[in-house]
Formats: sequence, structure tokens, C-alpha cells
Amino acid sequence: MTDARRASLPVDYNHSVLVTVWNENSIERFDVEPKGGSITSSGRKLFLTGGKDFRPVAIDCDSRGNIFVTDWMLVDYPNHGRGRIWRISTKPDAASTDPQSYFSEPIASEDVTEFQLVENGDSAKLTEALESDFPFLQHAAQMLLAKDDLRSERDSLMRHKSAKVRLGALLASKRSDLQSPDSLIRRFLADKDSEVRRAALMWAGESMLTELRDDLDGAINQGDVDATLFETYLAAVENLNGDFSENVRLQTARRANTLRRQLPAGLIASVAEDSAFPNEVRVLAIDRLTDAEVAGGSDWLSPLLSEGADALSIAVARRFASMNADR
Repeated sequence: MTDARRASLPVDYNHSVLVTVWNENSIERFDVEPKGGSITSSGRKLFLTGGKDFRPVAIDCDSRGNIFVTDWMLVDYPNHGRGRIWRISTKPDAASTDPQSYFSEPIASEDVTEFQLVENGDSAKLTEALESDFPFLQHAAQMLLAKDDLRSERDSLMRHKSAKVRLGALLASKRSDLQSPDSLIRRFLADKDSEVRRAALMWAGESMLTELRDDLDGAINQGDVDATLFETYLAAVENLNGDFSENVRLQTARRANTLRRQLPAGLIASVAEDSAFPNEVRVLAIDRLTDAEVAGGSDWLSPLLSEGADALSIAVARRFASMNADR
């Protein structure tokens, strides 16, 4: 791929990139535009095409704006010595732009200004960036917020009404490598937003702090729990269960993949049976019961069938039907 501004091409190529597509025997033109600290393509056009033995790979430009393309020629992968190098140039009488060098000044965009305001510590822009839909702006704000001299700002944003801002404060806190993050993790595990709680579960699992095990249940013991959040909860429990975290910390195994993570025996069944958990969580647990757990728990599962057409009874009926079908 190359920036079309490095070639001597018509002025309408100033916002395009040229891309070699080896398996389609062509060079494509993509018009690009700014999008949240990055760029996006607004269209794909054919720039140049050839026959079945045209296999363009590398592409670059010289200081005069000529385009050079390596052509592998054959579909065969071994070094066959039959490749080509093509030069593409504009006609002498055609109107074209002056080619830009590798180190020419970049074209400024509004996104660049946004980044600069964030990096300069503008408090209002920092919050706006955390709420942005664009991940590059979010990341820039999180990186800045992770600095020690912005700790008070970070602590303040943990109480922000926007879940995106609270999530940004969480990720910044995690990146700041706190010595004792357990109290912060506990706080985020109880957040009202499911995405914040999911990030807190990931932080808890990665922290290997076994004292957080009993606090993990709080992340699923409230509404708005989907399958992704429940799976994250199970993964965090696995990390903090048994000797896994201790073995990771002490590096007791020669190879990391020999360390086995496992859930506490009967955990999923206990969640499915416990009426203290929201029904949506119990449904997710019922769907994950083994056949043995379904058969052994029929005394508490069967009464749930009489609840009518609610989610719990449907989940139990589905699980019983699945077990019987397997048999």
C-alpha cells in the first residue's frame, strides 16, 4: 500500500491510497477520510488490472512521482525468477500534482486538534474523549489519565454519571499499575453498568488477587447480565480458584499452558439453584449444567417447570429435552 500523494497523479488522488491485490491481479484505489483519530475508506475503485499472470505485490514511488510495482507474475510460491518490475507514470501533457516526500508535513485534521487538546490535559476534552465512539480518542484519554499527576482527576471521574467515563477511569487505573488495586476493583465490580462490571471482572481475574474471589459474585448479582458477562465471571473465578494464581505468581511450571484452571465443584449448579441471583443469571447457569448435574438436581429443577412460561421454566424444559435427546 502507498499514499497516492507520493505519486505524480491528478489532484483528485490527494485523499487516496493505492493497494496491490495479488490474488485479484489488480491495483485498487481507496479514497479515505478522517474518522476518530484514524481513517476510513469511502470507496474502492480499480486503478490498474492485468491478466492472470499479473501478480502485484510491493508498491512504492520515487522522488519524481513515478510508481514502481513488483509483479510476482506466477501463482507459484517458490522463487521462480520470472517476476517483473513495472513503472507507472503520468503522460507528459497530463495535469498532475507535485509528489510528496516521506517526510513532508502531514495534512492536519480536526482529529489531530482533538488529540492535542487531550494530550495537553484539557479536562473538558478529556471527558469528551472518554465518551467518544472512536477507540483511538478513548485510548489517548485513558493513557493520559493513567499518569500519576492526574490521580485526583481519575478518582473524580470514577463517580461520573456516564458509564463510558467510569469505564475509562477503570482502564486508566488498571494501566497506572497501582500497588493495592483490590479496593478499586471491588468498587467497579458493584457498578450499575454491565460493561464496567465486565472490565472489573477482567481486572480481578488478571490481578490474581485471591482475596477478591468472594466479591466476584456481586458483578452478576444484579440486572443486565448477558452471556458474555457471565462467561467473564466464570473465567475470573477460574483464575482465582485453587492454586492457579499462586502457581502463576511463583512460576511453578516450566510452561504456562501446563497450569490448569478449573471452576469450584458445583459452582454453576449452585448459581442456577440460588434464588438470590437474578433469573437471567440462573437461566445462563442452567444452560451450562452438565447432564449429570441436571439428573442430580431434578429435585429443585423440576418444580421450576411449574412456573409457567417464564424464562426459568423454559430454560429447564430446554435442558431436560436436550439431555433426553442425547440419550
